[in-house]
Amino acid sequence: MKNRLEKLRNEVMPECREDVSYISSKDILNKVDEKLNAVPSERRIYMKQKVLKGFAIACIVTAAMASSVFAMTNMDMLKHFFSGDTEVLEDYVSSPENYVSDGNFKIGLEQIITTKYSAKAIISVTALSDEGRRMLKDEELNVIGDTYVNYVDDSPEGHYINGMGGRELTEYKTADRSLWEISIEALNTISDGEKVAMEFEFLDTKDNVIIFELNTDVETAEYVLPGQPYGSAKLKLNPMGAIIERGIPAGEEFELYDTSTYFIMADGSVKTFNQLFDVSMASIMEEGGKYDMWECFADAREILDMSEFKKVIVDGIEYDLDNVNSYKKADESSLLKPFECEIMYKNDLYYFPLDEFLEGMGAKANEKVFVYCKDSYEITDDGSMIKNGSEKYENTIDEIDGRKCIIAKSIDELFGMKNYVKNSEAPIDERIMVIVP
Repeated sequence: MKNRLEKLRNEVMPECREDVSYISSKDILNKVDEKLNAVPSERRIYMKQKVLKGFAIACIVTAAMASSVFAMTNMDMLKHFFSGDTEVLEDYVSSPENYVSDGNFKIGLEQIITTKYSAKAIISVTALSDEGRRMLKDEELNVIGDTYVNYVDDSPEGHYINGMGGRELTEYKTADRSLWEISIEALNTISDGEKVAMEFEFLDTKDNVIIFELNTDVETAEYVLPGQPYGSAKLKLNPMGAIIERGIPAGEEFELYDTSTYFIMADGSVKTFNQLFDVSMASIMEEGGKYDMWECFADAREILDMSEFKKVIVDGIEYDLDNVNSYKKADESSLLKPFECEIMYKNDLYYFPLDEFLEGMGAKANEKVFVYCKDSYEITDDGSMIKNGSEKYENTIDEIDGRKCIIAKSIDELFGMKNYVKNSEAPIDERIMVIVP
């Protein structure tokens, strides 16, 4: 997966080709706060409507018609959100056949799957007029940017949807119809079955709302983890993702991608948070005093088998998930820890020296082959990388100043690794990159 700053850049300014990876989450957050604080009344609106596009990225989206859409596309909805085998959750996907229209467009909630704290959906947009077809053709319609999402009952204070984002599924687009995938993060859900409303503000009608429930058939296991240095941590875990809440010293910069969390699986292997999950947003829950509490939301890279999770390590404390009150100091000697790496540049892109990168990630290397987390990787003469003898990733290796280097944007897709700049205030050529396995 691409770096999330790159993804945001490509959505907002696709014609821009500047490398933005050197920008830190703190830089963006400071700019966001500066703008919002200039008009205090805007902060609540911004947090409720635009979290994923702003704050979340910074801590760094008729029954006959329904059947025709998916008969035409033969769509497997879950494949758009998760890699690997998705069959285990197929029975939890529903087709609400819920539609609203203003004469120019008909919007449909075609398919959806929910947990208590999240939803993933496919939305259809069908043009009903020449003007609607013109807007679809000229790409004037931005369903994600012009959709407001919130709980139907938004009381008490602070009870709001944390984030929403998505993209158009351009591979299914026709002259009359487009499909969009939408992900919703609902960390503030209070009770089972809460109702959420999607209001399509681009429709010229008051009847522009589709309502759905956060059903909990996909169960979320919730744990309170005592014994932490900064308040009790919390873990919410389900086959589609995880939410981790943990404290850090007051005033210390929170890094979105470094959750200090590891999982011990049924076979005894240890997985880093980033190997299993793709963090998409973070928000501050409590601040002030000796520590601040932060909450991170992350999608699973593949649909997870909950029975495989036996223990969790958070901030150096190991917990048995069958009894979280049974905890002890973890043996961290073999854990994959964040490490610093030199940054090298070529053609406005940035790279890491391959030897330094492999040493930091603890990979066992031999000539053009290395092993990481039981997967083998072969480096070809053309600079491509082949994983386990079959999956090929092109243009991953290049030579800079006589050294083999790996392009930074490939490390998430290849290894599930994230990165951030440690000293973002320094000049670009003096900045230090931290890589988080």
